[in-house]
Amino acid sequence: MANTEMMQNYAAEEAPLVLVLGGRRGLLGQAAAKVFSDCGYQVAVQGREDVNPANRDSLQAMVERLQPDCLVNAMGSNDSAAAARNPEEANALNARLPGHLADFARRNGVSLVHYSSDHVFDGEKRAPYTPKDHPKPGCALGKSKLAGERAVMASAPETVLIIRTSWLFGPWKTNFVHELLGRARTERVLPVAHDAIGSPTYTLDLAAYTCQLIGQGAAGIYHLSNSGRASWCELAAEVLAATEYNVKVEPIALDPSSQRTMRPRSFVLDTSDFACLSGQKPRPWPQALRDYMFSYESERLWGDSIGAA
Repeated sequence: MANTEMMQNYAAEEAPLVLVLGGRRGLLGQAAAKVFSDCGYQVAVQGREDVNPANRDSLQAMVERLQPDCLVNAMGSNDSAAAARNPEEANALNARLPGHLADFARRNGVSLVHYSSDHVFDGEKRAPYTPKDHPKPGCALGKSKLAGERAVMASAPETVLIIRTSWLFGPWKTNFVHELLGRARTERVLPVAHDAIGSPTYTLDLAAYTCQLIGQGAAGIYHLSNSGRASWCELAAEVLAATEYNVKVEPIALDPSSQRTMRPRSFVLDTSDFACLSGQKPRPWPQALRDYMFSYESERLWGDSIGAA
């Protein structure tokens, strides 16, 4: 359903209330809150300052107080190194939290959108991963993400939408692109990994595509990212090509112990199920990247020259 159609339908009755967990400070959550509001929904946001994501009673009190029509879970741990150091914390956020939300959604008759990750795969497949591919996580973070998916599907298989995504960049919180632009202002050589290939994803596009899936009544597992693929090194080169910085990207191995002759790990996502349902193919990531950079990173693109112009 198009955004204008949504708003016309909601004009005659009160718009559904969407509760976005992670919507206060999260990279994806903030984008989701904005886009859902633009699509005509009522939006409530909750962050870790509002609710304890590790406490079931705290979560239940939040749901009962706000009484949303749809729960959108954009809260979780996405740091691979942190998950390896503290798998219990990763499991609390990525496995038990979505399981509790799915249980609340089922018992209260509301829908649930849960964001998961490309980390549920091991990166050994050369072709893009489809939602039907068997997950095989190769790290603690991926194991916690997969446990969350399974908890959600076990509790509310018919009313939940699980969206796997990857390599997020977008406004209002630090991300790979933002950090790279900051480094480019003071460094002349930027070492960037060349041996991991994925699907760069603009958070505002991801949120808009999520709205389309909800409008179509989608349920189950979908893969969503911008079109195309890149290594981190290629993504960095594309970022710097849009700037005036004279900076060289130096390809390095993601794992210092790995050999450069090893084939790269690939986490590219197949989004054809979304395209079939929505009738729209996600736009290419370089186009989305430039949209983000020129809309939200102008100060880092040209630095002090903006104020002098």
